Amino acid sequence: MGKSILYAALVSLSPVLLPGCYGPAAAESLWPPEDFRLDLKYAVCEEGPEQVRQSALILADGLVVYREADLSLRNSDATIQLPVYQRLCVYQLAPQSIRSLSRELHRVPVLEVQRVVNPPTEADYHRIDFHLTYKGNEVDVELRDELPGLASRVLGVVNGYLPAEHGITMPRVAPYPTENRVQDVPDIGDSVEGALDYHRRWLADNPASAEILSDTFALACVAREWDVADACLAELVKVRPEDGEALRQVLRDARGSPGDGSASR
Repeated sequence: MGKSILYAALVSLSPVLLPGCYGPAAAESLWPPEDFRLDLKYAVCEEGPEQVRQSALILADGLVVYREADLSLRNSDATIQLPVYQRLCVYQLAPQSIRSLSRELHRVPVLEVQRVVNPPTEADYHRIDFHLTYKGNEVDVELRDELPGLASRVLGVVNGYLPAEHGITMPRVAPYPTENRVQDVPDIGDSVEGALDYHRRWLADNPASAEILSDTFALACVAREWDVADACLAELVKVRPEDGEALRQVLRDARGSPGDGSASR
């Protein structure tokens, strides 16, 4: 990829300040709490292994990292599934926006969201993993093929702060009405190389969690950046030694493929 194209891809990934970030400093507030962290993932299982399609991370400082994956890397028996997040949008919420989001979720009230009582047992399904921590509380629920009323309302609140028309919901469930609450969100970048560069910087600036290591590893395999893939693999097997052989097989398959690793739809 030429330098000018790569530069354009990286510009689209750079955090931006949304309206309201300029001007007088906002008054101190209990919202959002310092430990506020929201993780959302949407996965699909249709005629084969499950694949993660969307991921959204929102932190207490207002950073939003929204990612999409059409492909995944897997070993031969599909015990390892690694989404390839080549589409990425990163932006910074204004202080009043992250404050409003955290307060709205608390008022819903998000602490009462429950798992689907009797999730469908069909082989094909759609699943949303919702994980939120704040003020020492933790909400960790799996929603499978259904969105009970409170869960639908919670997702409606969150989707108002995600890129327009890219909210997370169930395809067979009527979405909760969502009011878009953010402006000037950058376009979603679509570049394996650009996404890999952002993930590398993410690893450099944050603790090397197994999840981000595996996400970076998958992108490096598809981009055929073998030095990065090898480095991520070495760290991953320290954290998840039980997955070592499966991850090594993914890397061997990627190295032996003509251009797109062992990615599968």
